[in-house]
Amino acid sequence: MTLSSIELTRDLVDEMQGKGLLVGSVYEYTNSISGTKLFAVFAIDTHCDIYESHFVKNPTRIWRDGLWLGDYLYLNEYDIDGE
Repeated sequence: MTLSSIELTRDLVDEMQGKGLLVGSVYEYTNSISGTKLFAVFAIDTHCDIYESHFVKNPTRIWRDGLWLGDYLYLNEYDIDGE
């Protein structure tokens, strides 16, 4: 699923995990046509085609094995209750 912000991406990952769905990977990338930064979430049972798309430029994996990576490490501190 493609999302336009890290907040929506985080909320989707949280929602998927809350429903027992396994998240396989999350990427940040630039849309090669519009130049906008987007995010892609792949369930563990979904084929990740991030490197196959002609519209994806500079994909960076930002979530793996239940943890946020790189610039998004701070999201590992995030608590859904705001605590």
